[in-house]
Amino acid sequence: DMKVSSFLQKTFGEHLPDDLPPLALDQGGRDQGTVASPYARHGAQLTTILSSAGRDDLIRLMQALDWQIPLAGATAPGFAENTMYVQFYGPETHGDLPDFRVGLFYMAPDLFYPAHRHAAREVYVRLAGACDFTLGPDQDQLETGPFLINEPEHIHAMRAGPQGALFAWLWTGDVDWGSYSYV
Repeated sequence: DMKVSSFLQKTFGEHLPDDLPPLALDQGGRDQGTVASPYARHGAQLTTILSSAGRDDLIRLMQALDWQIPLAGATAPGFAENTMYVQFYGPETHGDLPDFRVGLFYMAPDLFYPAHRHAAREVYVRLAGACDFTLGPDQDQLETGPFLINEPEHIHAMRAGPQGALFAWLWTGDVDWGSYSYV
């Protein structure tokens, strides 16, 4: 079975701090989530896109995670119930890292993530599925690719493809959720 720490190192490499504490999941335990898992709603579609992308190595890992939903009141209508995420490290989680967050983010098929901004520098690595990104105030369309760096305070939006999309994400710098806002 793939360990979260190995997966993160393979995905982000030099972008990760050297001194990350071990996760309970890597040691045979289970990391605690704060809300009921939305995996029951999205797990079958997530498994489909992982298989289609040749990422069967990640399916068991995805099933073992404590997926969460974004706070419904802090997101656009219909967004929370059509996404799920896991945060492995950050200020409120393992290691209590004040300037670093890393996790996974799933978007249901054809979901639009409205234009927003935040103070953190963001790195997305597309693991499965397809997604169109738009960046900047002119909403320049980006070619779909596996890797995207979004600089602090840059306006950005995205739309998942017809099968949905799964990303690994990393925030650095000012990672306070309070800087996040829709535009």
